[in-house]
Amino acid sequence: MVKHTARIEVVTEAPGGGIRGSSLSERAVAFGSSGGPALACLVVALLHLPLVVLTDRSCVSACDAFSGAVKDLRLGTLVGTRTGGILSGPAAPYLLDDASLLILPARHAFGADHEIIDGIGVAPDYYIPLTAQDLSTGHDPDIAKALTLLGR
Repeated sequence: MVKHTARIEVVTEAPGGGIRGSSLSERAVAFGSSGGPALACLVVALLHLPLVVLTDRSCVSACDAFSGAVKDLRLGTLVGTRTGGILSGPAAPYLLDDASLLILPARHAFGADHEIIDGIGVAPDYYIPLTAQDLSTGHDPDIAKALTLLGR
């Protein structure tokens, strides 16, 4: 029996502007956005591993792009709530004739089926909102669903 392994390289911005990294090895991979890394690179030796991506409204920018790619390419399952939908890049200022300034995104992001991501976000495959009861009891339904999907 061949054991499949995956390695996640997580790179985060350290205090003071430096960069620090760590790696994790698991049979199944779950990647989450809450309190998560600024940048993540997933290195999978064999692409026959289950992947669950945990998303919420704080998942923006590269996390929006990553979640959208996982969903569009059917590489894994999204669990949680819709992503933040902030993927348009830096805004470009335009000076108008009346000396006012109009600031618009430099580009817009669309999913593979031309669905709009900017301002809307990427919808999860399993919508699981965090409730006040979950918070008060310390229960995380996103993690529970991810572990179920991963067969744990």
